[in-house]
Amino acid sequence: MEYTWQRIDFIRYLILNKEGGVYIDLDIYPIREMDFKDLLEQRYLINYWTNPKTEIREVTNSIMGIKPGDFDDLIKYSISETERCRLIPVYKCWKIRYMKQTTGVCMFKRWIKNRNWTFTLNMHDYIVDECASTWTKNFH
Repeated sequence: MEYTWQRIDFIRYLILNKEGGVYIDLDIYPIREMDFKDLLEQRYLINYWTNPKTEIREVTNSIMGIKPGDFDDLIKYSISETERCRLIPVYKCWKIRYMKQTTGVCMFKRWIKNRNWTFTLNMHDYIVDECASTWTKNFH
């Protein structure tokens, strides 16, 4: 992984896969108490955002909750997407798009769809996702 943000995305998949648990982005905050016991009885936790252009809910990797080993295939898929996209010349200048396609949300959405998983429906009863994307200002 040649860019810092790729490594950050990838390492959170590695840690979650090894340890299990819940990852939450820093731009997400609670709006009421969450009963994690009920949520964790589900197979996984996946956040969503509402695309402002289409008004459609889409999977995002800003909250991920899994059991150990659930991301084995995701890790392999991310590596293969990185190898595939590395050969595409446009990604030399579209660095953020390259990251999104190899370790970021676009790759994650494709992987989730291939597994027939979806987002956790009641997630936004408990949280607000600011979708700040502040990381794009410091991408390197």
